[in-house]
Amino acid sequence: MRFLLRKASATRETCLPIRLWPILGSLLITAATLAIFVAGLYFLVLKQIAAAEEKQEMDRAATQAYAYVESLLQRVELIVSRNRQWCANGVITLDDVERFNRVLRPYLDTGPGITSIAIAQESGREILLASRPDGTWFNHLTDPAKPGRPARLITWRGDMKLRDAPLDTDYDARRRPWFMGAMELKSDNGVFWTQPYVFRSTGEPGISAVVRWRAPDGNRYVMTSDLRLLDLTRMTQAIAVGRNGSVAILTDATQLVRHAEAAGAGQRGGDQ
Repeated sequence: MRFLLRKASATRETCLPIRLWPILGSLLITAATLAIFVAGLYFLVLKQIAAAEEKQEMDRAATQAYAYVESLLQRVELIVSRNRQWCANGVITLDDVERFNRVLRPYLDTGPGITSIAIAQESGREILLASRPDGTWFNHLTDPAKPGRPARLITWRGDMKLRDAPLDTDYDARRRPWFMGAMELKSDNGVFWTQPYVFRSTGEPGISAVVRWRAPDGNRYVMTSDLRLLDLTRMTQAIAVGRNGSVAILTDATQLVRHAEAAGAGQRGGDQ
């Protein structure tokens, strides 16, 4: 009997009076609301922190890409400006192919991404020097103003001439975008940068730095130094942006600069 009384007393002491239930309900609702608010605030802060970190990462990658490209283009402009001076002084001419190669080939071997160089006279006569992935390099010699449009393809490995053969082509440098852009320069001191286009000699897309001058023989000449988009996109792909991001280069017209075999395939063979 004494045991039962104690149990009943304990039961009475732990029961919550009915009049307190509304208060407890209000407290629970308040606590739940506060918990939801705190959780929402927590995730909002986390989201803002993540967004700030993402922007910081994108700014870092953009700054790195801009610095690389700006440095590359400045180096190319220094080279083409120096070459223009040499040509204007008669150091490089279209009459001596071997000297042409001897002076300009080092830029293809060790230069800042230049893969081909061409010099064209305002008559259309041109010499092109370009490298190949297999280590060989070649010259295209064209002169569309002459009867029969004579052209030659000379292939080299090092200083050894592997092949010298006639070339059947309707190529005319005066119809190329780099030549036309350079001829529109306001002065001979400027450097013209093309929009991305497809190189006629290799079928690869790229951009060109172009200069113009008047030589001692009285004729005007244009020189193009070419950079492949493949090399530029390889550089941008090496810049990490977060876990899965990447960097792209845009032209002033907000066109995506990229290497795309499909994009170039439809333009090969034309005067793009």
